[in-house]
Amino acid sequence: MVYHICLHKDTHILSHALTETHVDYYYLFIDLPDAYKHGSDHFFLLDTHPQYSPDQCWILTDTYHDRFRQQSVLVYDARHGAGQYLVSLRTPSVYRYDVSCNFHSRWSRDERYVCFDSSYTGISLLCIIHFRTSHY
Repeated sequence: MVYHICLHKDTHILSHALTETHVDYYYLFIDLPDAYKHGSDHFFLLDTHPQYSPDQCWILTDTYHDRFRQQSVLVYDARHGAGQYLVSLRTPSVYRYDVSCNFHSRWSRDERYVCFDSSYTGISLLCIIHFRTSHY
């Protein structure tokens, strides 16, 4: 079963999926039958909304809220196999069920900024983080 996906180059698809031989995890599928690479980091245990950066070197993703209502935006360096949390915010309990607010984080075209939806202040917002100089 395949969940959230994003394209990587012209021949690869990054997806959170459940395969016959592995648990729920991120996989990098190659556009060939039965060809995939299993993610190797704890970041890939999360069923989230992935997106490769325009230069294809970074994977931006987010989390659903946990039991403490915390949601996070994460970035993973696909070249070096390292990642970090960019931000973690608490979502008010009024934002649940039909009015939940998933972050759906996205890159700017120049890769200098990351934006995401959030309701951490009690209203729905579009948040922007300066990525390049403040984090790497």
